[in-house]
Amino acid sequence: MEAGQMQEKFESEKAALKQEMENLVKEHEEELKAEIKSLEETRARLAREKDELLRQKSAAAKEAAQGPWPRLVEACKPMQAELVKIREPLPRAQEVQPSEHADLQNNLEEVSKRGEECKLKDEEIRQLKEANEQLKREKYDLKSDKVMVQHLLEDSENALQGYDDECEKLQSQLSAAQRDIQTYISTQEKLQGTLATAREQAHDRVEALEEELKRRQNEYEEPQTQLSQAQQEIRDGAKNDEAFRYQSVVDLEKAHSRFNNLQEALKLREKQFEDLQTQLSAAKQATQDHNSIHEDLNIQLSAAQEPAHNLVSALERGLEVQDAELQSARKEVDRDFAQGIEEERKMKEAEIASIKEAAKEDLEQTEAQAKDIRAAAQPHADLVPIPVDAKTEIQEQESKRSYLNLNPKSGEDEAWEEVEKDSEEEKESKIRFSWMET
Repeated sequence: MEAGQMQEKFESEKAALKQEMENLVKEHEEELKAEIKSLEETRARLAREKDELLRQKSAAAKEAAQGPWPRLVEACKPMQAELVKIREPLPRAQEVQPSEHADLQNNLEEVSKRGEECKLKDEEIRQLKEANEQLKREKYDLKSDKVMVQHLLEDSENALQGYDDECEKLQSQLSAAQRDIQTYISTQEKLQGTLATAREQAHDRVEALEEELKRRQNEYEEPQTQLSQAQQEIRDGAKNDEAFRYQSVVDLEKAHSRFNNLQEALKLREKQFEDLQTQLSAAKQATQDHNSIHEDLNIQLSAAQEPAHNLVSALERGLEVQDAELQSARKEVDRDFAQGIEEERKMKEAEIASIKEAAKEDLEQTEAQAKDIRAAAQPHADLVPIPVDAKTEIQEQESKRSYLNLNPKSGEDEAWEEVEKDSEEEKESKIRFSWMET
């Protein structure tokens, strides 16, 4: 009877242990399936990201193959038109009338102001060259970041391959666990010890797998974080470049209309900076692909930079030619202006000489008339007494005349003296004739 009870108790314990082992195996299988599903989702997401990177790479390669020449040609058209206007010959100075000397002086001042503006534009070009050098240094830094991100991407791909290997190991371990369960069931005598051992081994294995999974996730998240930081730095650099381009456009819009070629050159340089930034961003994203694609993009980027630098050099040479033309035009205007002033001075001197000559002739005629009047009045001078005031006035006129002969005056003074002399002689003759009549 006791043997029957012990047998029942053993059967019941055996059934309980079997049920507990089945539950533990099911729980372990569910956890392994969840981990396998998570790894498959991660693999699918990485595959989608890889497809997206390949698509962006093909788009960047297509854009780099076209090159910046269409945009550069369109941007150069307004500048070429303005250059034709500037090279038009200036009007000759012989066509300028004396009444237009004030306008010519204003034009000369305006040319001087434009020369100062040219100096300011040269300073702006120097600053833009420094900014271009800074962008080149930033490009070198971005290339270094690109290599670092490439290594991180390779590490991520290696980690993904490790996840695949781990899944295979888990599958083999699951099969081994199932075989162990059958062995545990068939071995009734060692059921309790084997169950405890299996429970401990399964628990330790689960903890080890959880720790390994956390470690692999941290290793995967670290390059993702670094990649996000690099992308944020690129976006911040793009914002800074955008602010710089806007400030440059605002500064250049204040320049004079005859120097719009400088503004167009600066806008063209900004577009070149934008193209370079776009290509660098494309290269930054394309670093998630293999090494050969990055080398192709770098070669295309160098090929796009060379014609842009050649165009900038050509524009700078054009600016130097324009400065030389402006200096020659300024010298020609100064020479023509001085020549006009000299001609005007000669004309005024000729007018003054003619006025002196006319005044001299009038003086000679007046003196001749006075002599005639004196000669006609001389026979009656002893008979007609001259008032004392009249004699005094005549003596003063004679002394004035002798003083003027000794101290000749200018043309204008001589004219006024002749007018006064005529009025005094008329007064003298009237006095004498009035006494003769009385």
